[in-house]
Amino acid sequence: MKVRVEKKEEVALLILDNPPANTMDRETMRELDQAVVSGMETPEIRVLIITGAGNRFFAGGAEI
Repeated sequence: MKVRVEKKEEVALLILDNPPANTMDRETMRELDQAVVSGMETPEIRVLIITGAGNRFFAGGAEI
């Protein structure tokens, strides 16, 4: 899994985890899309936060 989901109360944290640069390949984009749709369809979730794993940067962009 390249997108981890952590839920706490009304917040879902969607974490891009595709080392070393959290690049957005097709698999990552598909997983992110599924996580967003799932969060939007879950009545208990009021906030979705998208972030990147690691401490260097959010995402390195598209992997082409």
